[in-house]
Amino acid sequence: MKSRRTPWVAAVAVAWCITTGPDGPRLDHVELEGVAVEAEGVRLSMASATLEKDGTGTGQAVTGTRYGRPPLEIDAPRTSWDLKARSAVFEGGVTAKRGEFTLTCDTLTVTFAAGGKSDAVDLAIAEGNVTISRDQRTATGQRAELHGETGEVVLTGNPTLVEGSNRLTGDVVRLFLDDERISCEKCHLVIDGSAIGPGSR
Repeated sequence: MKSRRTPWVAAVAVAWCITTGPDGPRLDHVELEGVAVEAEGVRLSMASATLEKDGTGTGQAVTGTRYGRPPLEIDAPRTSWDLKARSAVFEGGVTAKRGEFTLTCDTLTVTFAAGGKSDAVDLAIAEGNVTISRDQRTATGQRAELHGETGEVVLTGNPTLVEGSNRLTGDVVRLFLDDERISCEKCHLVIDGSAIGPGSR
């Protein structure tokens, strides 16, 4: 049986921001440096962060890792998260890696599953200048949705898949992270002439 982890926050330095009102001192927020935040199956490391009293927060220079096989590793200049909603937003030029795949984008929003699979990524949405690469294969678009349960990536916004001199475009391109399957809707495929000419075998 898998153990359930209690969320925790660790920091090298802590600054309490307190204001005084008619009812006495009140804690507005907490400023942290050298932060590690861990929930069930998820670890975020940040150079600095601010934690609000309602459970929301923001962080700078963040690195995130989800446990599992293979893990999802995220690097970004800054992040904001909502522990109650089990979601995090990474911004400022994001790099995410899972197995042999590398994804880069402007913004990545990650939502973690609730209930029995609370340590799993339910949905990750990449937006802005999305590039997904694996070996010699590169896919680009303006938006990608990674479905954690199936490992399927749905790429939209002028999606293009390039492998060598071959190019596939369409309305929607689907990649499957755990195998070699690819599907495309309303596709247009350009194959290098040398691949179908004499002596191509």
